[in-house]
Amino acid sequence: MDSQGKESLHDHNETSEQSGEQLDSEGENEIQEEETLELELQTGVDNPLPLAVQSQNAKVFSGDTPAIGMVFDSENQAYDYYNAYGRFLGFSIRKSKMVIRKDKTVTRRVFCCSKEGFRCKHPRGDPMRPRPVTRTGCKARLGIQLQDDAKYSINEFVEEHNHVLAPPSEAHMLRSQRKSQDPQTGSIESILSLIREEAGESPNANPGDCSNYVQRWCYETLKRAEEDKKRIRELSAELHRERRQCAAYREKLHMVLKDMEDHTLHLSKQVESVVDNMKDVESRRTKRKT
Repeated sequence: MDSQGKESLHDHNETSEQSGEQLDSEGENEIQEEETLELELQTGVDNPLPLAVQSQNAKVFSGDTPAIGMVFDSENQAYDYYNAYGRFLGFSIRKSKMVIRKDKTVTRRVFCCSKEGFRCKHPRGDPMRPRPVTRTGCKARLGIQLQDDAKYSINEFVEEHNHVLAPPSEAHMLRSQRKSQDPQTGSIESILSLIREEAGESPNANPGDCSNYVQRWCYETLKRAEEDKKRIRELSAELHRERRQCAAYREKLHMVLKDMEDHTLHLSKQVESVVDNMKDVESRRTKRKT
């Protein structure tokens, strides 16, 4: 590294910050604009924000409207705040332009309405089945910039939309609103931890490992379910056969019992006839003797 590069690492003035920042989509003009803004804040050319506004804490959205100077601990916190604001009003957001340093630190970020810009034209002309319009050139946005205390503050806010907002009953279906909320995220993490333990994998297993285990588990579960269904069908058929055999045995037993009853009745009549005959013979013998 040359001497100029070493100076830029140890020098914290405005020139070193300019050399360390890169543009994601705006080009060199964005760096110049940021330098001008920082110079204005340092020299007092532009009126600084009131202390009451600078100290506003927008960590959690509570139905208020974003304001210039709101402070966030991180870029993600600002995104979550604007996303909650979008859900409250009925629009989806996405990340847009940003400015980063060589150390990958984001110094500026813009969150815009998902309907910002326009869809590119189809390379082969008008499609046969055009999709619904999702980009209307909406200008609504929220911009943040990095402060000296490593926090982010709102430096740009456009409130107006040029499209119809979603009703509250449908706001949860918007793209940026479909992400899991904190309780759901905790439940999902618990499920993933349980899956890792059941799979015998380390707690640091990546989502791909969990996905493979879930796929194997689903396949084995479906396989067992098919085997269970097959076994149930076999047992049902066997039970049906047993019932038919039982019915046949019952019918045969009924016939045997009926035959036995008839035979018993016949024997009873024969015995009764024999007894009557013996009585008649005895009576005749008695008469002859007398």
